[in-house]
Amino acid sequence: PNDRLVERMGGAAGVQTLQAELKQFAADSSFLTFYQAHAAFYAGLEQRVYKALAPDNPIVRLETYYGSTNTRYQILLAALAPKDNSPQTLTSLVTKEGPIAVVRPEATTKDKLPDFRPEAPAFVRGIDHAWGRAFIEPVTERHDKDLLVSANLYKPITVDMKEQHHPNWSDCFTEHLLRAVDARILQADGEGKQAQISLRSNERAGYAYVRDV
Repeated sequence: PNDRLVERMGGAAGVQTLQAELKQFAADSSFLTFYQAHAAFYAGLEQRVYKALAPDNPIVRLETYYGSTNTRYQILLAALAPKDNSPQTLTSLVTKEGPIAVVRPEATTKDKLPDFRPEAPAFVRGIDHAWGRAFIEPVTERHDKDLLVSANLYKPITVDMKEQHHPNWSDCFTEHLLRAVDARILQADGEGKQAQISLRSNERAGYAYVRDV
């Protein structure tokens, strides 16, 4: 994982702890055996997501908006993750090849199976946001020194931003840009009212400068 992700996870020790716990869980639960027995079901989940995204290809939309490309785009369906108050897109990773969005189910079916509801507009917006990090993060990383000039802006919102897992101004600024772009894409899609709702929601969550950027 990249340095920013490692920092958000509490440093190298946090990553190592997570790796150890996941390995232990896989061994204790015989997860590989379980996965192989349900491979067809998981393949069906993937096909539903692919089919839902195909008509309005988010890759084309994002690459057109940002004016750059990535080698690869991935969505990891975390089928065992519980539905809670967290965003459906749990996290996003940026690799050398491109972005990875980790997504949890939005509901369960009548048979108590995970349902990601990829046809919903909220699912697509979450993918736009997660994949957008691959376009914005490399730019802010190149300008880390320039961002030091405005680093004092982090102080008034430090508590809110750390609760959102943004431990420094550079990462905080990146997330502000992503959320501002989310609103601008909504505006460009003719959803001006939803764009304003998004901005107000982000301001309430502590992203105080989302309109300014």
